[in-house]
Amino acid sequence: MEGTGTQRREKRFAIPISGDELLHVRIVREDGTITEFAISYELFIMGIAYEPCRIDNAHGTTHVDVFDTSGKKIEQRSLGYTEPRETVPEALKHMKSLIRYHRERFLRELAEGR
Repeated sequence: MEGTGTQRREKRFAIPISGDELLHVRIVREDGTITEFAISYELFIMGIAYEPCRIDNAHGTTHVDVFDTSGKKIEQRSLGYTEPRETVPEALKHMKSLIRYHRERFLRELAEGR
């Protein structure tokens, strides 16, 4: 924020899962405190990147967004966390627990032409 003295820093990094999967992590800090974050699961199929699901804290609460093969949001489920500083490690663990399910779901939907 200009003129208020607030220092805003954004950090982005990727965590490789396998040769065709990774997590993109984005963390925003204001004056050293985490205020925003997003963890996106990215799956590469025949050179195309897809985002089957994402966990973020937009809209004031931590939630999982689930996307179909066209990128349309088909589900949003709250995880109930509200404090980003404590939530990021939990959200990362939660995302890692979802990867296998969402990979299989997404590949099945692609095969079925959905």
